[in-house]
Amino acid sequence: MNHQHFLIISFRGQGHLNPTIQLAKRLVWAGAQVTYANAVDGRNIRTIKTSISMEGLSHTSFSVTDDDAGEPSSYEDRISEIKRVGSRNLRELIVSLSEKDRPVTFLIYTVLLPWAADVARDLGVPSAFLSIQSAAVFAIYHHYFNSRSGFYQTSKNEPPTPLSLPGLPPLTPEDLPSFLLPTDPNFPIVPTFQEHILTLEKETNPCVLLNTFDVLEEDLIKAGMENMKLFAIGPLIPLAYLENS
Repeated sequence: MNHQHFLIISFRGQGHLNPTIQLAKRLVWAGAQVTYANAVDGRNIRTIKTSISMEGLSHTSFSVTDDDAGEPSSYEDRISEIKRVGSRNLRELIVSLSEKDRPVTFLIYTVLLPWAADVARDLGVPSAFLSIQSAAVFAIYHHYFNSRSGFYQTSKNEPPTPLSLPGLPPLTPEDLPSFLLPTDPNFPIVPTFQEHILTLEKETNPCVLLNTFDVLEEDLIKAGMENMKLFAIGPLIPLAYLENS
């Protein structure tokens, strides 16, 4: 670990920040160097208040929006802008770290940033997707979005069909993440989650880090998802909670 430099990127949402910061701290405690970078809206960038303060862990940010352009006219345009601008600025960040004699040896990216894997691959940097939710939720995404048999490949605008997952009772559409339903106002975000799965399929050795632990979702983790390597690394909560339990 002493020669590893991990770059961890995430959006600034509270549900994104907490687990990624905990992972960053654990990697530092294991002896690695970590740069923690937030993807931010350059039009409305504010000082990021963070409690991160430990040797081996640094903090930065990169914009995922075109600061000189107006607000996108649609959700689809916003997602396109985030991918285009974010990819460019993430590439510049990784190159900049290398020029400072701190080459990134591994990239960890979180939900809503699937294009980060393409940037890493182009630069020859291995990467992993950190699923900040449970293994069950990731399995749902994989079931509906995979290119081989995914429901959304042919029935995007129809209600999702029920499914069965190892270790869980049959799931009806009402049991699924609400944005998967065509009637949900957040349904336009579906292509981004689909891109997560399709991006992982392009990897030679796709790696997924799960915010869970083996005993909790053992059947799902053992069942796997095609050729994806699944690693349960959770729960990603402050170690003080675990030490007192």
